Amino acid sequence: GLGVGVVASMAFQKADSNDLVALDARSLFPRSTTWIGFRKGIPMRRFMSDFVCLFASHVNESQLAQAIRAQNQSEVNAIFGRTRLPIRNGSGIDLSAAAA
Repeated sequence: GLGVGVVASMAFQKADSNDLVALDARSLFPRSTTWIGFRKGIPMRRFMSDFVCLFASHVNESQLAQAIRAQNQSEVNAIFGRTRLPIRNGSGIDLSAAAA
């Protein structure tokens, strides 16, 4: 009746804790960043920009519009250079302050 699995913290919900136990193993694995990409030169449709802003709540529509117009990666880096990436767990709680 015992099983062990390794899952990302974002995949563990508070409701799961009724019959599962989560152990913090972040020191065992490197931090991972998720990237969203889109093909240059295609129109950014509203549902696409909505998805980006929902997925990456630290990115606002103005930054996204600037990134779309950027001519190269250096310009994109300048747009997001001071953006602090959030660290989230499965409950959607921003863990950035705790990890800093």
